[in-house]
Amino acid sequence: MTTDSLRVISIDFPFADKKVIHEPLDSARALFDFDVVEIRPQRFVAKRFDVATYDKLHTLMLTKKQELWAFFAQGGVLVVFLDRPDHFVVKNNSYGARDLVLNNYEFLDSRFAGSIRAGTGTRITYQATPEPFAGVLKKSTIAWTSYIAGKLNPPLDALKFFARAGGAGAGGFLGGTMPYGEGHLVVLPNVQYLNESAFFRGLC
Repeated sequence: MTTDSLRVISIDFPFADKKVIHEPLDSARALFDFDVVEIRPQRFVAKRFDVATYDKLHTLMLTKKQELWAFFAQGGVLVVFLDRPDHFVVKNNSYGARDLVLNNYEFLDSRFAGSIRAGTGTRITYQATPEPFAGVLKKSTIAWTSYIAGKLNPPLDALKFFARAGGAGAGGFLGGTMPYGEGHLVVLPNVQYLNESAFFRGLC
């Protein structure tokens, strides 16, 4: 399968294939209009850390999350390239009031970022279980910038991991897949170079 037969959108992850549509997360394009969505979560860049900006970002995350529900329901494949978790925080100085906090993984699950740790490396260990995306990573240049270390909450606890950080596989998890509704979720480490032909074959 190639991009000739797939509608693919990549959010903040560069693809050389000209048929892949590149957009930021706040694009007006609905995610359920595509067959494959690739996202590399970005750090928050804002001129103001106030309630109005928080409300705008919160609405964006909720909108994209709802679009992904429809996307998965129609059999879409979401690929998330793990990057450092980041938080947008608005301090609340009122007594007893909580700060307003948003993380950059809330388009998928607000609790996911709590299981991700920042850290860099290039060594990776693969599980013995056959997995198409393990082949993709072996043909790519790995430069992971984060890994999964904490316990995952439902439904993401259904992720089946096939790659771990470190030479002996003693580190956190880097790669995993799971069915999600009628579609699939794929989690991959950050890469310096992605073998795109192998990647699209892995989607078959």
